[in-house]
Amino acid sequence: MAENKISIIFVNCIGSDIHLWKKKPNDIDYEWQTCIQYEEPEYQIDEQSDINSLWKFYDHITKRYLHGNGKNIFQCDKTQSFPIRVEIKTPLYSLKELCMYTVATRILVNNCEDAIDDIEIPEELKKELKYYVKHLELMYEQDGDCCIYDWTIHHEDNYNEKLNK
Repeated sequence: MAENKISIIFVNCIGSDIHLWKKKPNDIDYEWQTCIQYEEPEYQIDEQSDINSLWKFYDHITKRYLHGNGKNIFQCDKTQSFPIRVEIKTPLYSLKELCMYTVATRILVNNCEDAIDDIEIPEELKKELKYYVKHLELMYEQDGDCCIYDWTIHHEDNYNEKLNK
């Protein structure tokens, strides 16, 4: 490998499509780079400009952020020896977190935050749910990646189609 080249190998460890988002040192927002598929687990980059860039990983199916080598945001810096191998995995979520994120995503996408107060659940859970919705809203706003989608509706539509056949 030439001295002025870097090599990062992204490895898909989750078994579904992963979106890669990159932010170079002088960029304002993250830009979508590629989708790593299960059949094509490695993606290599050989550009000097990628040194000190930040990377985010996003599960295309569940619409959740992933970890690269155990980090929410992976940074490639010039102190590392190349090639770098970044294993992309799902962070550990508790069952409660998964449920809250699923419900919060559905509320946010369908723009019905006001309906939280009408749900018959304990007040403490309503406060928590509102927090999750605000957290997701800020996260999507800051990233500017337009990836928010209510994936539960997709599954419901598929289920309903099968029932109607």
